[in-house]
Amino acid sequence: MATTKLLCLDPGVRCGFAYRDGLQLVSGVQEFDLRRGESPGMRLIRFEHWLVANWNGDLGPRPDLILYELPHHRGGYATEVLNHMCGLIQKFAATIGAEHKAVHTSTLKKVVAGYGKADKDQMTFAVGQAFPLHLGRRDCDYELSDHEVDALALLRWWDLGMPEGVGRKGRRRMKEAKNGQVRMLRAAGTTGRGM
Repeated sequence: MATTKLLCLDPGVRCGFAYRDGLQLVSGVQEFDLRRGESPGMRLIRFEHWLVANWNGDLGPRPDLILYELPHHRGGYATEVLNHMCGLIQKFAATIGAEHKAVHTSTLKKVVAGYGKADKDQMTFAVGQAFPLHLGRRDCDYELSDHEVDALALLRWWDLGMPEGVGRKGRRRMKEAKNGQVRMLRAAGTTGRGM
């Protein structure tokens, strides 16, 4: 059975990404800031160029599946940028012949951290538990970005079989696991960052 080459994206001005092809796991954050006097559309041009330059298979890996976090519709400029980025992800996936899927934030939190309203520290802790070898190779001074955490959470969601939700028993077990994680964090005297 062939391994799925998976690209996970947390789209935004600071785009978290994680790529795994069975042999290696690469993750990080790519920034798409505007320079003084530039049109807001330049951010989208840079994002599309980054997708093509790094993930189209010519110079780098080519994913079979692209998972990305679903944007929240809160209105304003940020929502507009995220919607455009998601459109570019879908366009890119169609261009290279890859599948794509959007995942809601609360689904990720529920499955990965055990609670649909988990905070950033709980998500960082859960991702650190899921990928200890990958994150252990980082420099001691490296602080894990929330955007990279979200991309790795998408990868963890895939590893767990893409569950969409949980029933009553599952919610109880997840709440118990969350309480255990909070107790472990307090005992360690850490917030879960820098694992």
